[in-house]
Amino acid sequence: MRIAGRLRLTPGDLAQWSDGAHTWVIAPGSYRVWVGDGSDVAHLPLSSTVPLAAATLGVNSGPAPVAA
Repeated sequence: MRIAGRLRLTPGDLAQWSDGAHTWVIAPGSYRVWVGDGSDVAHLPLSSTVPLAAATLGVNSGPAPVAA
């Protein structure tokens, strides 16, 4: 069985708050995203690498709020 899906990440989802710059920033590099039904790597069968360039996002551009 194969199921297709799409996971949308915004730049803010991978940003970190910079105390020095007082804004959200993205550190450059390759980020590995794992998908599965648990936190143990044995239950995370899907993965992809997302390359990102350094970026400054602004004060109001951090991670999206988590839906309840």
